[in-house]
Amino acid sequence: MYTRKIDEYALFNTNKEKFEEIYSTEDPWKLRGRQEQFRYRRTIEFIRKNIQKPNMKILELGCSEGHFTAHLSKQEYRITAVDISEKAIQRAKKKNIPNAEFICADMIQFIANSELATYDLIIILECIYYLDKMRKAMFLEILHEKINSDAKVIISLPVNKDNEMFISEKRILKKFGQLGFGLYKNYYGVILSSKGKTGKLLEFIPFYGLKKLYLYAHKYLFPFRINQKLFLFRKD
Repeated sequence: MYTRKIDEYALFNTNKEKFEEIYSTEDPWKLRGRQEQFRYRRTIEFIRKNIQKPNMKILELGCSEGHFTAHLSKQEYRITAVDISEKAIQRAKKKNIPNAEFICADMIQFIANSELATYDLIIILECIYYLDKMRKAMFLEILHEKINSDAKVIISLPVNKDNEMFISEKRILKKFGQLGFGLYKNYYGVILSSKGKTGKLLEFIPFYGLKKLYLYAHKYLFPFRINQKLFLFRKD
């Protein structure tokens, strides 16, 4: 049974077997927790506010056990959800989430071998930073080539300017720009959560509105922490 704390750095450029080891226990990322539910709610709110398209068709990459997929389904979106772990996908299918199809596949192989032009939104939450520099560039190049001109890409990841794995917001925008993506409506990263003591404090703030206010202030008070941020890109 995999019970120890997950080391994000140990998963950098790793293989399928490592993720299967992690998913030997259910919900290894604690995605059913109160803080993760806040993150999901804020992400859904962001999508609804900025992409006003009914019956949207979504590709969710790195879907884990379908925790966020369930939130998307409540909005009556049509979702294709992909994860590298067979165990994770098996658990996701058991949830019987409406309007959702779950597929076990490596996300680079999936986008390389699939028709992406029919999707309105590509969702990549907390997974792209596990790819090394070469595979990350390959992934984004294929994605840019295959999505339609009106599609949007929403991505979340930890951001820190002095961290090898979690790069700065400035470098993220530069890298995506070099590969043909532009920020949609000039939205910069929206903070979803924070690491360290400030992140722990966020867990104890009881109300959704107060959590949002706290993170708004956090952006100015602690700009150099590893903050989990959300970006919305378009295809230029």
